[in-house]
Amino acid sequence: MDRRFFLTVVVCIAILALWQTFVAPPPKRITTDNHAVNQNPQSTSPNDSQPTISPQTIIEPKNPAMMGADVASYHEKTSSFENDLFSAEVTTTGGGLRHFVLKQFKEGARKRKQEKHPVSLVSAVDEQEVPTAQLLLAGAPVLFSEVQATTDGADLKGEQSGLAIHLHWQTQLQAYLLKVTTDIENKSAQPIEVATSFKLQGIFNERAVKDRSMFEPPPDILTAVALSDQHLVRHTIGKKDDVSTQERLFWAGIDRQYFLFAAAPTTSDRQNSVFSEDREIKDSRLLHVATTLSPVSKTLAPGQKTHLEYQIFAGPKEVALLKAPGLHFEDAIDYNVWGMPLAFIARPMLWVLNTSYRIFHSYGVAIIILTLVVKLLMLPVTQRAFISMQRMRELKPELDKIKERFPNDREKQGMETMRLYKERNVNPFLSGCLPMLLQMPVYIALWRTLWVAVELYQKDFLWLSDLTARDPYFVLPATLGLSIFLQNKLSPPVGDAQQQKIMTFMMPAMMTLFMVQLPAGLVFYSLVNTLLTIAQQAYINKRFSNTSTIR
Repeated sequence: MDRRFFLTVVVCIAILALWQTFVAPPPKRITTDNHAVNQNPQSTSPNDSQPTISPQTIIEPKNPAMMGADVASYHEKTSSFENDLFSAEVTTTGGGLRHFVLKQFKEGARKRKQEKHPVSLVSAVDEQEVPTAQLLLAGAPVLFSEVQATTDGADLKGEQSGLAIHLHWQTQLQAYLLKVTTDIENKSAQPIEVATSFKLQGIFNERAVKDRSMFEPPPDILTAVALSDQHLVRHTIGKKDDVSTQERLFWAGIDRQYFLFAAAPTTSDRQNSVFSEDREIKDSRLLHVATTLSPVSKTLAPGQKTHLEYQIFAGPKEVALLKAPGLHFEDAIDYNVWGMPLAFIARPMLWVLNTSYRIFHSYGVAIIILTLVVKLLMLPVTQRAFISMQRMRELKPELDKIKERFPNDREKQGMETMRLYKERNVNPFLSGCLPMLLQMPVYIALWRTLWVAVELYQKDFLWLSDLTARDPYFVLPATLGLSIFLQNKLSPPVGDAQQQKIMTFMMPAMMTLFMVQLPAGLVFYSLVNTLLTIAQQAYINKRFSNTSTIR
């Protein structure tokens, strides 16, 4: 490749990175997206192990035409319950959740002084929550006539189209787990076909996907997901990718970066999961995204009943919590990057991080331990690479002589150079590309791990308040750039003077710019790894200065 062309490309990328990071205005942000939260006015008691129940409230329905029933005299009612982990509000419209807040987690803020709100798993538009986990009958939300608080949740009752419907929300002993049971009885004198479904929905913000810099991490958006006995399906907007009744449906729900709201059917009925989206929101960039679990419809004879039951996980995607119910919720954690399955690297790395955290109570220290483990595993390769680089440095006078002997014959130069490498037992690939190629999957897997591992979410270290967010003061990226500069100065020169200048000056600058937007935990890992590499290089240099032959 022509050196001027290569230098031009590097400079253009650097200018683009600088513009996107420091000059370009941030994309316009809507004020009501999947992060919006309606604060729960009820007080909490951190010592209460049982849910705390609030009085009922009555709300006029916002969209009565969508309810599929006579709403002339209908008034929506709500009832709240909570425990140490979450607060929830149940509505008589569909028996779903109009409010569900995780008390122990805060939404990430883009600015240091921005107020952080508790994480809400119920989306909002125009400061009004969009209920989720609704029971539908013939495609429309069931309109319950009453809701009553219980010691562990809420009871809802109603009659519709000759059917008596009873729905019960119940908290479980396991963290972030709830159970929803529904009993439907035919109260009429005629057979009735019952087509029920359970709809989980949220708001997908297209602007978060389209209006972002190429140097920013992936956006935290809502995605409809479903797990069958064949595969995990993540809904793509505009694509038909439902899970059919031919497959066994384990669960379906709404996924976020670090959080999951999913329902697993526990009755024997075969169910399918249908994804959907619509633009029935005044802002065309906002879409209702939903996954609807639907058992096969049944015909109930007079007096006959049918029973539905779902286990709900609504909380952080912490591996231990997801595995506890034994319903495969842990498969919601996506370790794939650009279609590459990196779980075989990411899961052991996360295990090392969590194990180290249990010992040292700091994920910053855990990242140092992880870096040491990776460095030790790759030590044989990197050690040979450094030695090979030193041998190439010693061969430079002889390589210069080959160029002088064959100034206009590149083919002859290459043949003589390879012969010299073979005689002196030097592997140019090992000294150049191989160590970097081996590190790339580790970097990518760690980046993905930090992106999906809620265990590190908002964990502080030194001046950093969140290892999964970028360094607010750019200390780590700047220090990393200086470290890479020092590493290049200590490394044996490779290539001509122009290439050496690029490696010495441009590479540290480029890495600094790239690392500005990346999670601080990943930049810290890179910094520790670079410092260890500098120490290793200094050791190799000292050995070569003391002896002329190193095996």
